[in-house]
Amino acid sequence: MKSGEGGCAYVVTAHKQSAVTHSVVGQFTSAADLNLIVAKYSRIEVNLSTQTGLKPVTEFNLYGRIAVIEVFRYKNEKKDCLFILTESCYACILEYVDGKIITRAYGDMRDKNYSVSQSGMHACVDPEARCIALRLYDGVLKIINLNSSSKHLTSAEQRIEEILVVDMCFLHTANKPTLALLYDDNSVS
Repeated sequence: MKSGEGGCAYVVTAHKQSAVTHSVVGQFTSAADLNLIVAKYSRIEVNLSTQTGLKPVTEFNLYGRIAVIEVFRYKNEKKDCLFILTESCYACILEYVDGKIITRAYGDMRDKNYSVSQSGMHACVDPEARCIALRLYDGVLKIINLNSSSKHLTSAEQRIEEILVVDMCFLHTANKPTLALLYDDNSVS
């Protein structure tokens, strides 16, 4: 190109993303299969566990960088679904049906009144698949009700005193959804 001529550059990634950011195990492709599901930033690979090793089933891209991926099973269903939350606070529930990935439900979990927590996002699914708890913002929980048949995920907001949440999970032995929080208490010396 001669000096003074206008030009443009085109940049493209030559390789697929290879760094694993998340992985989960479940019966995603069928009730008889054991699947290793690997997230690589915005790409998901679904593998089948066989006696000879892992066999690739499918892979697909998402529009967004994955922050959380969880496997869960709706009540009275025979196989698992995937709950995915992106770093931009969009959530979806994916299902594997007849060799294709379908979106069972989706929703925007963003809230313009808060800034996303610098200590990271957390999500967990109730063992009975009644709800999903999200901790996206400091001092706030969002609860998604899974009993609805709607394709649109909506959440209710619950304020909490614990600001620096390290991790969270639902208790398996509780009759009602009961959330346990592990948090850093700066007031203790």
